[in-house]
Order: sequence, then C-alpha cells, then structure tokens
Amino acid sequence: MKLKDERHQYILDQIEQKRIARVLDLSKDLNVAEMTIRRDLKELESQGYLQRIHGGAKALSSPNPTIYKEQSRQDKKAMNTAAKKIIAQKCSTLIHDVVDDNEEVVFIGSGTTNEAIFDYIKDKRLTIVTNSMDIFMQYKGLAHIDTYLVGGRYREKTGTFVGQYAENMIHQFEITKAFIGANGIVNQEITTANEAEGACHQVVIETAEQVYINADRTKFDVKALFTFATLNQVTAVITDDVARIEQNPTLFI
Repeated sequence: MKLKDERHQYILDQIEQKRIARVLDLSKDLNVAEMTIRRDLKELESQGYLQRIHGGAKALSSPNPTIYKEQSRQDKKAMNTAAKKIIAQKCSTLIHDVVDDNEEVVFIGSGTTNEAIFDYIKDKRLTIVTNSMDIFMQYKGLAHIDTYLVGGRYREKTGTFVGQYAENMIHQFEITKAFIGANGIVNQEITTANEAEGACHQVVIETAEQVYINADRTKFDVKALFTFATLNQVTAVITDDVARIEQNPTLFI
C-alpha cells in the first residue's frame, strides 16, 4: 500500500494524462480499497485539484493553480540556477557571523536553492541544523561551523530525514533563523509535495525565531499536495520575483 501523498500524486498523474480516472482502476493500481480511493478523491477535490464524477474523477476544465509534480534532486539541480544564486545571496545577508559570543543557530532545509547558500556563508562562525543529508555533507568538514544532522526516517527522493523522531529533535534546538524551501505558493498557502516533510517544516516554524521561505518566481501560483503554512506565519519570502517585492517589500525580499 502506498502512503497517502504517493497515492495522491499517482491519482493526479492519471488525471493529467487521461483527463479522467475510475475508482475501480485506481483501487487496483494502488492495491487499496475503493473506499480509500473515494476518500482521496474527495480530499483532492476539496483542494481544487479535480472534479469528482460518478465512479471516479475528471480534470478541471481550466486548472488553476498549476499542480506541482515532485521531481528528483538531480533534475532540480539544473533548473533556475541564476534565481537560486540570487536567493542564496539574499539569505546570506541575513545570516551573521558570531558577535560577542552570540552565535546564530540556523536551520537550513532541503533543496537545491538552500544548497546554494553554502558558498556565501561557509566562512562564517555559526551553528547549522538540518534534516537534509546533502546540506549536512556541505558543512560537516568545517571546524568553525557546528553542524547537526537531524535523524529520522530517510526519504530518498529529497535526501531528507522526516517523521516523529526528526520532529522531536528539531524541537530541541533554539533556532534563531530558518530557511525552508517551498514547492508552491498560491494565495496565502505555502505548500510542499510530501506530508512528512511538511510536518517537519511546521515544527521548524513553531521553533524558530525567524522563518524565511525560499521561492523563485516559478513557485508562485503553483500548488503542491500539502499546505504546511500560510504567509502570515513566516517572517518573509525570499525571492527573485521583482514585481512581488515591489508590491509588498515587507513580505517579499
């Protein structure tokens, strides 16, 4: 049996490819009860992804917003590289070297944009907390940076540790600033493709003094499966979207 977010992604893929999907077929494909599929379709319809019909569901006539489809780390690395550098450099200006023994404790979440921050802060003295294996590997050999890797259930697609154990560990840190990636932002909702990763994001938001969402212009008006926060819960969104920055320079930087 697939996890719920995996089922939802499969259902959306089928809707996108065929424009229509039957409960019976989805039940067989995913090896779950038809009742489970009906619940999934009801939830996806309530989130604006599809329209339920007798015996299944169909695509919306004019889907809005765009539905995010999760990609591998390797695919993401080659995308929007210029925007990632712009955002990473902005992040670095918010992360300060140790002053009078007051050291920043910075949470850096998974994602290729967050990986780009490394080049701009690698000489600073601070503490890094992450649940990303890739982020950890960047900082682990630097003697002047204390690096903590949050453990838990490992998610291969994003190289991220998630689950209750990871959430409990995050709670133990007094995080001064957090930098989290988003798969999509639509209206006030900040979304991610995986519910377990979203749950970790929520714990970080509860724990950190300041929370920054990193999102290039392609992430706006895009909706992923799981909403983990709203814009009024974060300090700011760091972006390369000049129009949004000019419209609201307090929220978008």
